[in-house]
Amino acid sequence: MVWTPTPATSTLTVMQGEILNYVMAPSDTEATAMATSAIRAAIRRVNSKRWWWSRSVVDKSLIAGTRTYELSGNFKSERSAVLLDSASVIKGELQYLQPRDFDDGTFAASAQGTPQAYTLYNAQTDGLVTLDVAPSAGVVAATPTLRVRYYKRLAFLASGSDTLDAPSEVEEFVSWYAKAYVASNWDPAKYAMAKGEAEGMWTTLIRDNARQELTDW
Repeated sequence: MVWTPTPATSTLTVMQGEILNYVMAPSDTEATAMATSAIRAAIRRVNSKRWWWSRSVVDKSLIAGTRTYELSGNFKSERSAVLLDSASVIKGELQYLQPRDFDDGTFAASAQGTPQAYTLYNAQTDGLVTLDVAPSAGVVAATPTLRVRYYKRLAFLASGSDTLDAPSEVEEFVSWYAKAYVASNWDPAKYAMAKGEAEGMWTTLIRDNARQELTDW
């Protein structure tokens, strides 16, 4: 089954059109380029936070004797990690440790056994999750999969048919933010309204996110 959220988000082309219409420049190539830059700037702001709707998951096949595993490129920050058996049943939960606490532990790089903890030294640089001990052959046979749940970053919209992988209310913020960005150059009289709408929507998103995260325990 493929589940599609409603309402769907607009394509890049539609978003650009709305932004250009706001500043009365529907066919200006320079304004179009600025609208694209503005949408990217808005996405960067969205990516500055962790959102409940950005939770994602990646499964990695464990390898005996190997402590490090590569994460997905859209990884932002950790949420949880578990070991799964061949039927995808959780058999163990790993504790996340900050790198300093992880290094202060008594983990032996050459040891093999059942992983109990993990850390991320610098996911932006190497994209690696590191286990406290490398899984042994027996552990791999019993629990062959490491499942990492994480918060992801939104991708930029590259082609006209691309859409935001986020709720439609996030698109509302992105659109108003981009309108303010473009209006500051093309129609300053409309800047204040767009800026106010964007910040109001941002506040709403923050409140909704706090409620969603607080109830997920």
